[in-house]
Amino acid sequence: MSINVYVWRKLGGSKSLISPNEFLKWAKQDIKGGNPKNIANDLSNTKRAIHARIDEILYALRIQYASDWPKSPQTSDKLKAIKQLKIPGTSNIDLITKRRNDFEHCYLLPSLKQMRADVETTDMWLDKSKSYLKPSVVLIGLPVMRIGCGASAKTKKSTFNAKFAKPDKVEFYWDAKREIVTLSKSGATSRKNYHDYSWKDLIRIQKKSFLSNDTKQIAPSIPIATRLYKAYEGWLLGNRGPSFTASKKFS
Repeated sequence: MSINVYVWRKLGGSKSLISPNEFLKWAKQDIKGGNPKNIANDLSNTKRAIHARIDEILYALRIQYASDWPKSPQTSDKLKAIKQLKIPGTSNIDLITKRRNDFEHCYLLPSLKQMRADVETTDMWLDKSKSYLKPSVVLIGLPVMRIGCGASAKTKKSTFNAKFAKPDKVEFYWDAKREIVTLSKSGATSRKNYHDYSWKDLIRIQKKSFLSNDTKQIAPSIPIATRLYKAYEGWLLGNRGPSFTASKKFS
């Protein structure tokens, strides 16, 4: 069988970022005050909640590496990109963002009633978009006889094992080098840098795998996913056996 392998890529790396739900919690607290200052704070935190979620989703699709993606993307850029995924309720998010911009640039403050509605809308959108918080695809079409993870409380290690099957074409998203490697059945490789793609193309080539509801095989880490690819390539070229094992300590 051929499978796709995924890996969780955390926005911000090791940094501890404020989550979308935390911003929403602050917005709900702000709205209780009801005065103009509370409404202004509520508007800011509502928008932050929305955009923190958008950033999480777009990061998983590696969009920041695209040739035409701005170094400092505007709200309009992010909304154009997120609409490619057709998340329900995104059109309402557009309106909330517009109200935040009207406040920022034209000093127009929405009514308390409108802000309460916007907080509810944001709450619902965060809930719907939660299913789009997915791991990034790292290997597409890996042929295996078996693959899986295990863990030992005694050794405090998780293990990741695979046994390769009949060779097939494989695509590897090599994040460290920011390139997509295509490995043919014969062992020939071709490479294309992430920066060679437009943001629309980067979404397009990952979209099917990203949105798939099939059971996802998750690699424990990006380095282990890279070792898995190298092991398969080595086996294909006759330099090593068909089995792969890696372990990782956990606390």
